[in-house]
Amino acid sequence: MANPPAIFFVPGAWHQPWVFDGVRSTLSNRGFETDTSALATVGSMNASVGVLDDAAVIRSALLGLIEAGKEVVVVAHSYGGVVASNSVQDLSISQRTADGKAGGITLLLYLCAFVVPVETSLLMALNNVFPDWWNVTEDRQFITPIDPSNVFYADVKPPLAAKAVAALEPMPFQMAIDKSTYAPFNEAFEVGYIFTEKDQALDVGAQRGMFSQFPAGSFSASLDSSHSPFLSMPVTLADIIQDAINHVRGKNVH
Repeated sequence: MANPPAIFFVPGAWHQPWVFDGVRSTLSNRGFETDTSALATVGSMNASVGVLDDAAVIRSALLGLIEAGKEVVVVAHSYGGVVASNSVQDLSISQRTADGKAGGITLLLYLCAFVVPVETSLLMALNNVFPDWWNVTEDRQFITPIDPSNVFYADVKPPLAAKAVAALEPMPFQMAIDKSTYAPFNEAFEVGYIFTEKDQALDVGAQRGMFSQFPAGSFSASLDSSHSPFLSMPVTLADIIQDAINHVRGKNVH
């Protein structure tokens, strides 16, 4: 691919960036620069840390690429969709070009991720009902997942799934109640969605409902996977990400 964009991965709740190592390696071998960042919330014992803290960390990392003049594709997983949405205001390629600046985000790609409107929290998007696999402390300060082997990694090879389970970190409950402040899908952003058909953490019907907020012609694709295709099928996920990039480039040619 001529002038390939950098691809930036935003982790979901409880997860550290290493989970993207497989798909990043595949993309790197195909000539793409990749990057990622840990979230402020993951493993934090500060109960007041939430979405906007995560968004600030991700925005800082994105600016490091964009201000170097790079075009960037953001791939956001699960809760990371809320984080990414709140990280990117004024950073789209069209917004930057209009301001006479180089670089910018060419695509925001949601991977079985939450897409919520402004003034909506993650918990509100869940109809204010805790998923049955959330273990919320009695004081409502922290959340850990129940049975993550099945909820997140049902189709991941057992040794890798066990490694992933062992690496999960608690999350402050604040991440579930912070309200979103920006909706890039209503602004000057190219957005797309990757559905995971066998997802036990975020039902594929809910995923399709979130995609319905996107403009007509937005990219979408489906994987026959559970919630963590970056672990179960990293090469196929890399193929889909490239398809999304080509889709957006094709739109911009006309």
